[in-house]
Amino acid sequence: MKNQHFKLINGTFSAEEAKEILTNVYGSKIQFHLIRNWSSSERFGHDDPESVKRLPELRRDFDRIKQMLSACDPDLKISISSTVQITIDEKTADNPSAQTRKRIVETAVSVR
Repeated sequence: MKNQHFKLINGTFSAEEAKEILTNVYGSKIQFHLIRNWSSSERFGHDDPESVKRLPELRRDFDRIKQMLSACDPDLKISISSTVQITIDEKTADNPSAQTRKRIVETAVSVR
């Protein structure tokens, strides 16, 4: 099993910059799941269960982030740290030749 970490975001930003960065990240993830769900509907005649579950979570979290950043004093600095952890299991118990990929994105936002 291989496990690696990558820094996606790591810095201190103005409230406006933080909003722009997080809007792009969350917007991309939301768009990904919208397209994935649409593709599943078109190709297989049913919604993609993972996207159906993930879309409301992403939208809820993004709404909370927007509210938090809107309430910030514009002179405050926002620290954002986001790490992507990728684990690749080269062999699984059910299928030794299959590769399983897990992507975990952890994002921490703090206001100073």
